[in-house]
Amino acid sequence: VCFWIAFAIAAVVTEPEHDEIDFEFLGNETGQPYTLHTNVFADGVGKKEMQFVPWFDPTADFHAYTISWTPCMIVWYVDDVPIRVFRNYQDKGIAYPTKRPMFGYSSIWSAEDWATQGGRVKADWSKAPFVAGYRVLAADAVAKLIVVLTLVGCAAARR
Repeated sequence: VCFWIAFAIAAVVTEPEHDEIDFEFLGNETGQPYTLHTNVFADGVGKKEMQFVPWFDPTADFHAYTISWTPCMIVWYVDDVPIRVFRNYQDKGIAYPTKRPMFGYSSIWSAEDWATQGGRVKADWSKAPFVAGYRVLAADAVAKLIVVLTLVGCAAARR
C-alpha cells in the first residue's frame, strides 16, 4: 500500500455540522486496483459514499478529476466522464450542502484503519515519501473544482 489522496470542496471540517464533498483515492495491496471513493457530508452527516474501480491506472498518467457542485446536483467526473450524480432532494428531507461557504483542498493522509479492505491492508511507511503531482487546480464561480493530477507510485517517488 502506498498512500491515500483526497481532494474535496469543504466548509471548516472541524465543526460538527460541516459540509464536504469528497473525491478520494484509496490505496490497496501492491498490484491491485485503486478505488475512487466519493462522499457528501451535509450538516455534519456523511454516509453517502459510493466507490468505483477506475478503468485505468491512476499512477500511469495525469487525469482530470472534477467535482461540479450546483444548487441542483453534485457531479463527479474523471476525464470529462461523469461517474456519479448526487441530486438535491432537500425537499424530501435529505441533507444537501447549501448552507456554508466551501473551499477546495487536497491532502495525502493515512486511512489505513478503514480504507483498504476494511483496514486489513496497512500503509508501507518504508516507501515514504508519498507524492502526488498536479498540473492544474482550478475553481470557477459555479463551484466546479477541477484537479488534473497523477498519483506517483511509491517506487517512482523514491527515485
